[in-house]
Amino acid sequence: GGKIITGIQQINSMPVILGKAVYPDNAIYALKKTGAEVITVDALATAEASGSQKAVNIVLTGVLASMVEGVDESIWMESLKSIVPPKFYEINEKAFKAGLALNN
Repeated sequence: GGKIITGIQQINSMPVILGKAVYPDNAIYALKKTGAEVITVDALATAEASGSQKAVNIVLTGVLASMVEGVDESIWMESLKSIVPPKFYEINEKAFKAGLALNN
């Protein structure tokens, strides 16, 4: 198996919101049954502590970066800087570094 990085909060899809589907019970347990290593983090709380709940994906990217060997943190930061508007960079940098720290 591989690795799955996921936040612990439930995010309902539109079919669930509309009542046309049901969110699976114990979704994280179901992922673990696949044989993959499941890394769970409170990405939402970490993003909020970094300045914006919208940075959840950047927190998760930080967790991923902590597992990738041979790629210097500066490369990740350069990539982040190339895609994030300057006015949001500081929040995203904090979120990324917080994600790095979650898995160390």
